Amino acid sequence: MRAAGWVALAFYCVAIGVQVAVRTGAIPVTSIAGGYLPSLEAHLPVFVMNVVVSAIGVVFVVLASGIGGERNAGWYRIAGWTLTVYWTAGFLMQLIGTDFERTYLAWLALIGALAHLRIAVRNPAKAPAAVSH
Repeated sequence: MRAAGWVALAFYCVAIGVQVAVRTGAIPVTSIAGGYLPSLEAHLPVFVMNVVVSAIGVVFVVLASGIGGERNAGWYRIAGWTLTVYWTAGFLMQLIGTDFERTYLAWLALIGALAHLRIAVRNPAKAPAAVSH
């Protein structure tokens, strides 16, 4: 389970790195968002949203995967499935995007979706300890 957490953390680091690379001009802004963003100014709301979602994802992964200690809340399963659906939708959207998105970002989104799926599937709420007499 912790392996999926580390993969998900790497996923978020790369996802934020791609956004920073677009903001700094290392990746052309027309290579992302289906090529519909005309300028870096138009990319700013997308950048902010992606960084916020990634930050929430990092907190979830650290808590739910066991990297940050014990996991014992049932809400992790709901959050895990929600992020799995979110990143699966992102994967499908990347497949119909630009060449850069199909070639690189689709694989990144698929890795993120699979890591979150692994966390969601293997994260039941902790059962109370059995009492022995």
